[in-house]
Amino acid sequence: MRGVVAAETIGRSWFEYGLENVRRQSTLVGELLDQVDADVRAHEKCAYDFYVLREPAEEVVKHGEQCEEMIGSYSSQAEFPRRRQDSKPHPFDNDILEVLINWIEEQLHA
Repeated sequence: MRGVVAAETIGRSWFEYGLENVRRQSTLVGELLDQVDADVRAHEKCAYDFYVLREPAEEVVKHGEQCEEMIGSYSSQAEFPRRRQDSKPHPFDNDILEVLINWIEEQLHA
């Protein structure tokens, strides 16, 4: 990979983006619409606890498999999405960029 393109992330919160992404990805892999809706509802509960109630990642994963998958998808940088959520509408400050760069490097070496 030689570059990263960030698109459509400034106008919506990370919480909203996550819900849209779960719906899009579940649909793309061919899940039935009822299952897609169930996936989005389960993700919403996990994301609400993490982003809105500000529960620690370690507590959110205890809520079930969907929550464990959501937090696990953030790799070792579980705080990045929450910090990104908090940074809205100013999308990238130095702390966020540092976390983003660390996460990208981690993904490249995985």
